This record gives sequence, C-alpha cells and structure tokens, in this order.
Amino acid sequence: MSVVVGVDGSDLAVAAVDLAAREAALRRRPLEVVYAFDWPLLGTSMRSAPMATARDEAQEVVDTAVRRARDAAAGLTVRGEVRSGLPGAVLAEASRRADLVVVGSHGRGWVGELLLGSTGRYLARYATSPLVVLPPHVPDPAWAAPVLLGADCRPRSEAAVAFAFRAADVRHVPLVALHAWRAPSAGEPGDVLPPAYDVDEVGAVESRLLAESLTGWSAKYPDVVVRQRVVHHSAGRALVDAAHGAALLVVGAGAGSRLGAVAHRVLHEAPTPVAVVREVPPVPTDRGRTA
Repeated sequence: MSVVVGVDGSDLAVAAVDLAAREAALRRRPLEVVYAFDWPLLGTSMRSAPMATARDEAQEVVDTAVRRARDAAAGLTVRGEVRSGLPGAVLAEASRRADLVVVGSHGRGWVGELLLGSTGRYLARYATSPLVVLPPHVPDPAWAAPVLLGADCRPRSEAAVAFAFRAADVRHVPLVALHAWRAPSAGEPGDVLPPAYDVDEVGAVESRLLAESLTGWSAKYPDVVVRQRVVHHSAGRALVDAAHGAALLVVGAGAGSRLGAVAHRVLHEAPTPVAVVREVPPVPTDRGRTA
C-alpha cells in the first residue's frame, strides 16, 4: 500500500506533496503522485494539439512533484501518473489500495478560504482509506507539535483512535485526546437523559468514559504520551480552537458516505491538516469534480 497525493499545479497541491512525502517516509510507504485530468473537450481526439498540450502540462506537474518529493525525503520511492477522469472519482479509486490519501483543501478553482473544494468534499465522503486535507496558509509543519484527536468515546470511532495513536507514535509526539460534550452520554440504548444535570458531575463521568476508551490503545502504544481533555462545548468549535499548534487533527466520520457535523466543520475551519478516518468504508460513485 502507498500514500497517494493529488496534484493539480496549484500552490496548495505543492504543499500537499511536501506533507505526503513526510507521511510516506514516516510510514515507510512508497508515494504515488496522481494528476487526475477531466478532459473537457468531448469529441476531440486526445492526439489533437490542444489535448496533447494539456496532457504534456499535466505530466510536467507530476514530474515536478515527483522530483520535489524525492528531494524532501531521501530514499523515498516515488512514482507519478496522469490519469483521465474526475479528480474525486480517480482519487477515491486510488484510495482503495492506499494507506493514506493527501490533498489540498482547494484546487485551482477554489473561491473562498472557508469553502472546502469539491474534490475534498467528495473524498471526505467516498475515500476508502484515511484522508488528510491540507488547508491554505499553514506555516511550515511543527513536527514536534502534538497530534489532536477528536474523541467521542464510542466503539464506532476505533479506527480514528487507532490512526491518531499511530500518527503520534511514528512522529514521537504526544497525543491530545479531546472529548467535548453538550449533554450527558446515555449509558445504554434507550436510556432517558435527565432534564437537568450537574456540569461537574457529568464532566467527571465523561472524563472516565474518555479514559476507559483509551486504555487499550495506551497499552498498545506505550511510548505515546496521552493528554486527556474534556470540555463542555460543541465538539466542532472545541476542536477548531484546539487545533492551533497541533501537527494534525484526527476525526472520525459517519458510516457509509455520511461525513458528520464535526468532521464537516473542522474540514472547513481547522487551521491545521485534518485527517478524516471512516469506520465503515463508503460505497464509491462515479462522480467527483475538481475543486
């Protein structure tokens, strides 16, 4: 399995190559650079002058990205390819055989810094592997900074927890597990929540739930220092605020192609790279537009 990075010639895609090269080196995986080209001129032969020029330009973007990745991580195995198709669909297909997919939050056609590009939106819903989305204007990565995990203390989020522990382990950095709550967690399906509750008492219960959900993972990754935080706040807002200074923010996504409100918010607003990890793989479609 490889780390896959999508490129399109934009400045943000160049930054995504740097991030992907680092991730591939940390994971000891080869890096695959993919330029997905949606040929716009229907009925035009791919051997025609416009098509040949466009494909040559796409290949040059790939070749430049491959050279950059090799320079960024000595000894890294890097290959590149131009593939025909919509970027979202092409990269979602590549994710089936990938350890990780990395993209910039916007491509050449982005229209606003708080708007996730359509390729990123598509991949957040349909990528089979974990997806890392790089926002614009991220300073040089602080690799010694902690990994931030959005923890909801439910078994369905085990894949995100595993990803976060592994990310912290290979980086040799602490893991901050942040659990935000707005109402008490139900103990069992069908439990009726009280109309009023003591914030401190519920906070203590939520802290215990967080600690219990991480115990097995701490045993598996004994070298990872875990800092647990429980806050009475909306999860999305708390994670966006806490992401300042983090090397990576990890969140889980809903089952199938559901993204979930928390993942949706951090993808649009977080100031640091965001990893979206899905517990249940989605069913891909043949759609997937450029950003």
